[in-house]
Amino acid sequence: MIWACRSGSRSPRRKPPSATRATHRCSGRQARAAAAAGVRTAWLGQRLDYDAITLAAVIGREVPELTVGVSVLPIFTRHPLVAASAAQTAQAATHGRFRLGLGLGAAFVTEPVFGIPHQRPIARLREYLSVLRSVSAAGASCLTWPRRRCWPGTSSRS
Repeated sequence: MIWACRSGSRSPRRKPPSATRATHRCSGRQARAAAAAGVRTAWLGQRLDYDAITLAAVIGREVPELTVGVSVLPIFTRHPLVAASAAQTAQAATHGRFRLGLGLGAAFVTEPVFGIPHQRPIARLREYLSVLRSVSAAGASCLTWPRRRCWPGTSSRS
């Protein structure tokens, strides 16, 4: 689901809200309207002007009738432990109604915008999924990102 907002008229004396606050407020209004119209699932895409996982958590918390999700979170631009912690937080905020979609992203965005080489995408996705599964199953211990490491107090055996 893609939402677009129109700003209402503002008094010249009032300072306009920040873009982030306006996005959250508008998305919440539209999500409530969508739920009232019978929509049961809302998907958000990751953009550069808001964090889709955070916005999904906010919407899911405000509109308990909706299951919310991120359609595609590009894996090259976010470390898997950061994605896992954000997804777990969203899952808790929505009481289990959060879904996370992952994708490779696009080299023409990843390389010039983030300065990250878009190399070995399928191998990178496999590694990413391995870390997410490890965190989900055991709560973060050993990981292979980009090489095998273990946190203090954990075993190096998998």
